Amino acid sequence: MKIGIDCHNLEGQRTGVGRYLANLLREWNGLTPHRGFATAGLQFFLYFKNSIPEDIHKLSQHTTGWTLRNFNAKSNVIFKHWILPRAAARDGVDVLFCPDYVLPFYTGVGIKIAVTIHDIIYEARPSEYSWPSWKDKILLKWASKQSAKKADAIFAPSKFTKSEILKYYRVNSKKIVITPLAADLVFNRSGSDPDRLGKIRQGYGIRDKYIFFVGSIFNRRFLPQKIQAFAEFGKQYPDFQFLIVGKDHTKPFQDIAALVVKVNQVLGREAVVWREQASDEDLVHLYSGAFATLWLSSYEGFGLPVLESMACGTPAIITKKASLPEIAGDAAMYIAHPENPQEIASALGYLVRSNTYYNELIERGFARVKKFSWQKCASDALRGLTNI
Repeated sequence: MKIGIDCHNLEGQRTGVGRYLANLLREWNGLTPHRGFATAGLQFFLYFKNSIPEDIHKLSQHTTGWTLRNFNAKSNVIFKHWILPRAAARDGVDVLFCPDYVLPFYTGVGIKIAVTIHDIIYEARPSEYSWPSWKDKILLKWASKQSAKKADAIFAPSKFTKSEILKYYRVNSKKIVITPLAADLVFNRSGSDPDRLGKIRQGYGIRDKYIFFVGSIFNRRFLPQKIQAFAEFGKQYPDFQFLIVGKDHTKPFQDIAALVVKVNQVLGREAVVWREQASDEDLVHLYSGAFATLWLSSYEGFGLPVLESMACGTPAIITKKASLPEIAGDAAMYIAHPENPQEIASALGYLVRSNTYYNELIERGFARVKKFSWQKCASDALRGLTNI
């Protein structure tokens, strides 16, 4: 069986889709018959828009049945809708897989098609979605819906996302395969070096104890409320700071920077620290060094930072909304009303005072993380591709 894969998301700085696909490829590269697959006869054709990343090139050298093709395409649209389907037809692929919401407009006769839809916030919360341009808006909203309707298989990371796809796109539920994601293996407490953590803390302006948030800043993630809550919490616990890592994508605009300045002035210290980005290496240490991760949201397709935090031995405080309870189970502390800063501050205070509950969350988190793996995600996805 020949499987073609749209790999352009692996090029350049990888976002969530690129990391998702990289993990699938690493697992597929290592599949053996002992893990439930007769891999003989499986061929993978990896299609790239402009360049083949070095890590994927090295990965392909350690396996048979992989063909890498690069096309030096001028744009994503030309690559996706013109070059990709023609390359798949020339190679005679049986299935074409696109991991990023959108399938080519036309793929030819006899080629099955599969797509991953990670979430559909652009349908559920369009006012909060930041469109790069009107062209992107048309392409994603229209093309994603059409892709879902014509796909032979749809991969969704959670039961919640599956329910949203059914709600907004009204497709056959039988063709949706739930393939939960996982924290990368690098996220673990043993991966944090105390000396390195000390230097990283210094670089980020962190003195000792801190509450942590990492992720793009959207309105649905309640950053103003978190900062206001920390202003209250920080009065009672002056040895804590609140570290925020992420770029501001709020729409309507929320002046996060002004709020950070105001709270720091009220508390008379650099209590809230905001940085727009952190390296992957730093993130492992920042998760591990944090007292807790404060990850409140009203809409997520999965919620990977929750698992990453737990894997590093840091309790997560989350909302009982969208996919988050499905991911965290009983291993997180829940906020019922994330729009209420007082409730958030009270939860933080309770966690500080209750050592028993705090340690229970750590142990539950470790157990919860073990229920998710890239091996299972990749195996379920490959089974979905081969059974179309």
